[in-house]
Amino acid sequence: MPGSRALDQEECPDFRQERMSNLPSSPSTGGAAAKSEAHAADAVRIPVEAVLAAVRSLYAELHRGRHPGEAFGRGSSLARDLGIDSLARLELVRRLEDRLRLKLPEEVLASLDTVDDLLRAYGAAPRGRRAGQAGIPSMAAAVDAVLDSRADGRREPADAGASADAARAPRTRFGLQHGARGAYGVFAWLVVAIIGIPAFLAALVVPDRRRAWDLTHRAAGWVVRICGIPVSAASVANDLPRPHVLVVNHCSYIDAIMVLAVLRTPHRFVATSWLAGVPLLGAWLRKLGAIFIERTEPIESGGAKADPVLDMTRDSLVVFPEGTFTAATGLRPFHLGGFAVAAAARVPVIPMALQGTRSILPDGHLLLRRCPVTVTMGAALECPDEGSTFSAAVRLRDAARDYILTYCGEPDLS
Repeated sequence: MPGSRALDQEECPDFRQERMSNLPSSPSTGGAAAKSEAHAADAVRIPVEAVLAAVRSLYAELHRGRHPGEAFGRGSSLARDLGIDSLARLELVRRLEDRLRLKLPEEVLASLDTVDDLLRAYGAAPRGRRAGQAGIPSMAAAVDAVLDSRADGRREPADAGASADAARAPRTRFGLQHGARGAYGVFAWLVVAIIGIPAFLAALVVPDRRRAWDLTHRAAGWVVRICGIPVSAASVANDLPRPHVLVVNHCSYIDAIMVLAVLRTPHRFVATSWLAGVPLLGAWLRKLGAIFIERTEPIESGGAKADPVLDMTRDSLVVFPEGTFTAATGLRPFHLGGFAVAAAARVPVIPMALQGTRSILPDGHLLLRRCPVTVTMGAALECPDEGSTFSAAVRLRDAARDYILTYCGEPDLS
């Protein structure tokens, strides 16, 4: 990992030397000072090794036995670099509390971002010293990048004549294609507005959530059909075990529309909290019983504060475990929240893979494009009987992600 120092057993003596250099020494009490230094060294060495061992152990559990290796540094981000999301971080702190008999205050727990933060929180790293963050290039690397970019700008093409011929190629066909795409994009948004807005408003006044879902399901199906989007969803079944957690990969803004179009039975979406403030969309999601959470907190904590409260004895959830999506093609790492809810409630997880929605409306684009979509649903994954709730959530996550990675048609970005 660029910019981060490797953390291993050899670094612990550095911590001890830094701490011991600040200890007062006296020529007349050499033996007592030596004992004091040895005691201080042990007091520092034990928590450092315990914290690092706990992080490595959790990393291996989350990544199927892999070792972080040289990528493990003080500047490593727990979430971004090591894949330890908010729920896994809570599990890490719980394990450290059991091992070290030290409990972190909530405000300190919320501020943990890097391995260095964790070490300093437990008093295991020197105060006031912070390692460089991973991924920050050196000054020399930055200068080299600037020089390379200038050199590329001065470099002449290998075949100037071929480039000139290509530039003089007829552009009429490209212009027509570009205009057709723009016209289709405007048409598609008109369809969404003409069908979607009245359907959303009608869903707000129907008496119960089931009728609101049915109305929205029909409207989403009409939008897909009128826009002429070919959808293959032969493997999607609607006689699903109830309740369950449906996990779907997140590629585009229209993923929710596709889920609504293929699912006839009511589900509750897990959505980010800022969507609750969008006037029409927020009211519609609340009508469908959505659970609004912050991206940095587990689903169960957001559900406990949500209205209505999450009830896994009768409700089924739709979760996008990647949390968000970007323009980069590929399957991002999965957060554990939805799988932890399924493991705690002992309900199955059902994976659903979307392929093609990213091409219809990728991140950073405003107009829709007409592209085929394939929706593939896997068999229900039952919660393992053995192990803790956390380990069961990890196993459910891995199995669901393996299935989605197989059928989403995109590379693995984990």
